[in-house]
Amino acid sequence: MAGVRIRSKNSKKRRMKRAAVKRRNIPLIFAVFLLLSVLMLLSYFPDRSSAEQSISKAAMLLEEHVDGVQGFLLDSPEGTPSESKIILLDLSRYKEPEYLKSIFELHKTIILTGASYFKPEELAEMLDHYRLMTGFMEFDERGMYVKEVIKARKYPELVFRVHMIKPKEYPNYDIESAVLRYVRAVRERSVDVLLFMKGDSLTLNYDELVKRTYSRLKAEKLLSDSVKPSRFPLTNSSALGFLTGLFALLSWNLVVAVGYIIAIIFSHTLSLTYLAIFGSISLYFFIMRSARRQLFKPWLAYIFIFASSLGLGLAINAQMVSPAYQNGILLFRGVKFSLLTLPLLVFTLELLRRPVKRLALGDYILLILFAAGGIYYLLRSGNYSLVLNVERRFRDFLDNLLIVRPRFKEIIGYPFLILSIYGIHTKNGLSRAIIASIGSIPVVSVVNTFCHATAPLWTLVLRSLYGFIFGSIVGLIAYYIIIFLKTKMNRNNSEESNTMQGIPEENLEKEG
Repeated sequence: MAGVRIRSKNSKKRRMKRAAVKRRNIPLIFAVFLLLSVLMLLSYFPDRSSAEQSISKAAMLLEEHVDGVQGFLLDSPEGTPSESKIILLDLSRYKEPEYLKSIFELHKTIILTGASYFKPEELAEMLDHYRLMTGFMEFDERGMYVKEVIKARKYPELVFRVHMIKPKEYPNYDIESAVLRYVRAVRERSVDVLLFMKGDSLTLNYDELVKRTYSRLKAEKLLSDSVKPSRFPLTNSSALGFLTGLFALLSWNLVVAVGYIIAIIFSHTLSLTYLAIFGSISLYFFIMRSARRQLFKPWLAYIFIFASSLGLGLAINAQMVSPAYQNGILLFRGVKFSLLTLPLLVFTLELLRRPVKRLALGDYILLILFAAGGIYYLLRSGNYSLVLNVERRFRDFLDNLLIVRPRFKEIIGYPFLILSIYGIHTKNGLSRAIIASIGSIPVVSVVNTFCHATAPLWTLVLRSLYGFIFGSIVGLIAYYIIIFLKTKMNRNNSEESNTMQGIPEENLEKEG
């Protein structure tokens, strides 16, 4: 019958199937994972924050006394022993074991640097025998041997971390940035001792640096009158962390979850790397697949990605509460690999899904920019990373403004995640792959944030929230601008098409 559209049975079945999908509830395993994540936030977070209050402060160690400042004095091994002194021991200067033992008998708190003629295990045994409180310096160019000694010790609770600005670095800082560096070492990494050495610089004065840092630490209640490393596990949360991570993996694949159990049997450190990599992959692909199948609305999928990344990060962090992790002896391994795997996998799969048959000039330029951004992304990641001077100044500004700065990779990544979830991209397979790849970065970035065991937990949560909030604001602005521009372009194209067909504009208005 003319004018009547006959609908097939297949189209009715498709509509019924779509309606059934929309009526589905959140899958049970994923719902359990979310529930465990909430439990982690409600139980682990306050327990750890309470335990951290006693160890998240630092003592000051001065090369030369400054009036009005209370702290320890730096001394040489040959100096007179005193409870108010800490010695700096250059191991490369001492060859005789008996002489070293005489030093260890007299002094109870020392900082090690340099390499010794003894095996790390031998020196560690000496330190354990005398129950010496032993410090090692962050970013020490000569500290590889000391790290091996520290790892070989039986008493990780007798180890503390030291932060200092080297005298040769003084010309790179003014007073504000130098003070902030010291404060940030305590606030963000829970360093135990701040060492101040005299240096020559027109922009940095030793006495003023010590006094300003002392006042700032005191004002923020980050100052300690003793060296207090972590002596006990902060919480009994490892089992809950393991269970939360297991359900994160189960939400996507049973085989991957079994692999996690096998990994933790062989190596606890390896299992954390495994969980960070495959947990990120599992949660991202599960949520994105659910959004494509209309199980989740796009806005809900976006929130779930942040919430699940937070839950996975807490699950990893809850398994890094021992003194060995808290005192910086054990570190999370595979940082760069864990940050690269998911974005690279997403990029590859998107290209395989929509192959690019021929690359135009613009595509080559896009690829070069993407590769350059990826290289800088890797250089900026890890336990020791490259930071441009301009970026460092901007970071200092954000630290002063927000207490804890958000991670730039998240502020950049969240807008691309919004575009990817809502399908706001060109038909070009390459640009689609790049958008999806960059959009996956916030997942691995949030998880990686919680892999820093020495940082106070509240700073990690706050940093992730800042990244989500600021990234979402930027993303929503970009989303509506793109929608507006696309609507305007479609309208212009429609008008041009109608003009070419000879339809007057006033007739179109009458028909409308």
